[in-house]
Amino acid sequence: MSTKPSLPRTAVVDFCPAQSGKAPPISGTAGSVRPAGRERSYGRSMSYFVLVAWLVQVAVGVFLMTGWFRHGRAHPRVVITHVVLSAIGLGTWVTYVLTDQVLYAWAALVMITIGNAFGDNMLLRRTRRLGGSHLSMVNTYKLALRSIFNGRLPFRVGFHALFAGVVYFSTLAVCIAATVA
Repeated sequence: MSTKPSLPRTAVVDFCPAQSGKAPPISGTAGSVRPAGRERSYGRSMSYFVLVAWLVQVAVGVFLMTGWFRHGRAHPRVVITHVVLSAIGLGTWVTYVLTDQVLYAWAALVMITIGNAFGDNMLLRRTRRLGGSHLSMVNTYKLALRSIFNGRLPFRVGFHALFAGVVYFSTLAVCIAATVA
């Protein structure tokens, strides 16, 4: 009498929707396709990476903001709106990391999308003051990149502007991966 080795219950699919008419089981429970805990290991580490990247970005942003207000720069509404939206986005991302509910990840992405638009506004204004007042928006972005890499803008401003893309696109990647998983 030969017996087949049995697989752990969580790795066996014992559900057939055509025959039972029931909803499919939730991943990680008895009758699901994936073993419990395996489906989120990559996404969990990426969500922590995004959190750390976001915290680095916030630290540089706070440093920039204190200098901005100390020197009495113009357009404080733009700065405050950028900071508030980014802070709400960070809080929403922390909520996503703690609860693992994808809606919070997407809400955080919406917040930083809008917040980054205000940050871009500040960068473009600063770049236009360097001599790009007559340029189109696309050419102003090009001038901003050249100014960052040529050292015409302070390092911290360039880092904050470029690292915003790292935070944004890694957040987007986690949102997509968490939605698909």
